[in-house]
Amino acid sequence: MASLSSVFTEVERTNWLKAWLAVDIAKSGLEPFVDNEAKTLHANILKAVWSSSQAPAACIGCHTANLLKCPTLGICNKRGGHGTCKSMHYNAAKQPRPCPANVCNKAHDEIVKQHTFSIPSWKNTSAQQWAKNPWEIAKAYFPPDGYAGKTSVQDTDFNGLISFMMNCKHFNNMFSFAIAVGKHNPPCLLTKAREIGRTVRHSSQCKVTDPDLRDIFTILTSLLSDPKCLSHDVTAQEALRKLAEVCGDSGLVVRFWARDRKVPGSNPAKALDFSEQKINPTLAPLHPGV
Repeated sequence: MASLSSVFTEVERTNWLKAWLAVDIAKSGLEPFVDNEAKTLHANILKAVWSSSQAPAACIGCHTANLLKCPTLGICNKRGGHGTCKSMHYNAAKQPRPCPANVCNKAHDEIVKQHTFSIPSWKNTSAQQWAKNPWEIAKAYFPPDGYAGKTSVQDTDFNGLISFMMNCKHFNNMFSFAIAVGKHNPPCLLTKAREIGRTVRHSSQCKVTDPDLRDIFTILTSLLSDPKCLSHDVTAQEALRKLAEVCGDSGLVVRFWARDRKVPGSNPAKALDFSEQKINPTLAPLHPGV
């Protein structure tokens, strides 16, 4: 492995750090927008549920498993007509049954209606919290595994936020571009942003080329400045300013890294001294769109 000092002098490694920071900044810029829309989605679903009832009702007694037939594709591991499901319906309390208040089953149906593919990620979400927790419903639109314990927008990674916007029909009119999903459609900005997150996260060498870095900043900048909603969002615009700062300042990468990792050693003062060392002058700044 390269020495610690070389991480800050090799162009492609510094580029990867810039890309990593760019994704983190973009996520922070999207958080208030996504959180507010999750609350609106929650309110709309409750309104739809209650509109068919004589009076608003709530239920906190149903498990998600109670609302799903067994077997449910992609959820249950039941084999044969007399097999036992060990993944979702694994005990008496979690067998399929109607909601006693006739509420949770309606909420289930509304969640399905809002999903682009009609296949919510049921493992992520707890029906017991649907009535009071908007983020619990939002998680039904995340990737199928790994988000059950996430309780807020801040607690959720970039991929989760992007997937929510891509998989939930509520966002279809929130952007100036059409949200294209599926292998047969040209990628939209959300698809490209999701791929950026995957590329940075799974880079085995922790390297990004100059052209790829330019693409990363261009895509994230375009997303955060989308004229339909995000261009009017204060937090998104602040994230744009930070993106431009990271893109044009190689030294900033080291200062961020030193602050977060406290290198070298555990002394923050020494880490600061290290972060202010002169960066290799061959690291030319990259600007969005160039």
